[in-house]
Amino acid sequence: MTARPLPVLLAACLAALAPLVGCGDAPAANSPAEAKKAPADAKAAPPETATYAIRHLFVEVRDTARSPTKPARTRDEALAFARATVARLRAPGADFVAIAREVSDDVVTSAGEAFVGFRSFWAGDEAGVVEAASKLAVGEVSDPVPAPAGFHVVQRLSREEGRAIEARVVVPMEGMLFRWVELDPRPEPRRSRADAYAEAADAVAKLHAGAQVERLALEIMNVRTFALPMRTNVIPGWEAFIAASYAAKVGEWIGPIETSEGWAVARRQPYARAGVRHFVVGHRDSPGPAKRERSREEALAIALAGFKRLIDDPSAWNQVVADASDEPGSRAIGGYIGDFTTVAEPAQRMAPEIERELLRMTPGARSDDVVESRFGFHVFWRLD
Repeated sequence: MTARPLPVLLAACLAALAPLVGCGDAPAANSPAEAKKAPADAKAAPPETATYAIRHLFVEVRDTARSPTKPARTRDEALAFARATVARLRAPGADFVAIAREVSDDVVTSAGEAFVGFRSFWAGDEAGVVEAASKLAVGEVSDPVPAPAGFHVVQRLSREEGRAIEARVVVPMEGMLFRWVELDPRPEPRRSRADAYAEAADAVAKLHAGAQVERLALEIMNVRTFALPMRTNVIPGWEAFIAASYAAKVGEWIGPIETSEGWAVARRQPYARAGVRHFVVGHRDSPGPAKRERSREEALAIALAGFKRLIDDPSAWNQVVADASDEPGSRAIGGYIGDFTTVAEPAQRMAPEIERELLRMTPGARSDDVVESRFGFHVFWRLD
């Protein structure tokens, strides 16, 4: 048995503006097919890594008037308004989305069903918001949550509802940007706006014909690649691209479309969010905490031995992780590495070759072979 290597996508990304922005052991099995099945409680993440799906609205403190409809508001006035809004939200039949659209000062989330996203202490998200969500039952609304610029009002959603909303309001896109001389100070290539368009149009034709974006990006000088979650009104200068992204089908290449950063050529990725466990065996060429002074071949042999143990005894997952994994943080909690999602901000995305493997897997499945990434050799468990 050998590891299945996966190609590596260029990882250069643009910074995106953003709003506020689980597992028991399996029973024993007698065959490799049974070994891949997850146990019934696979959706449960370790308690310290709990992730909450959240709606919110934001009541801003304003030192000066922003507009005739947004007068100046002291902190005490903002708190009083937030409390009155909480009372409205807790009334029978209240529509959180409609009220947020009416009163929220967070224009990004209010335009997207008031959905903030999935938040956790584990990911380093705003502590007050996560703490408020952690104390709510699904559907409940919090008291006002203080923040430096005002007050959040949070509603906790179920994981299932959160994923359904997220799939509607956030569009994951990946692609390339072709910049011209006024946008790019580098000496080469000195593209005119028209030259950049011609290159972008040629690239999208090749992509429609089946060219691989990774290879194409390597062949074109000074092209930027990106992977961005698109939300309405998130990135000024990208309005036309965002509208086209929402209209695109999964896998469809669009462009060239002019943005404030160049001509964009991109495709819509499938939406996914899933909890993930893994073990990883590193070697001397591995970056990050899994790096070890061993050869690639030695690392592969260790990973294959761990994989075989799981085939023989699926209930040994936690012990295999403890014995074999070289990643200290996840090893202590059964290999749990949080949520994989295609709508994360660029800095929070998993490596592209890992994302492709997880997209290939069905909910509850474990890897059907050892998987190689830039970090070493893995066995993954997609929890949900």
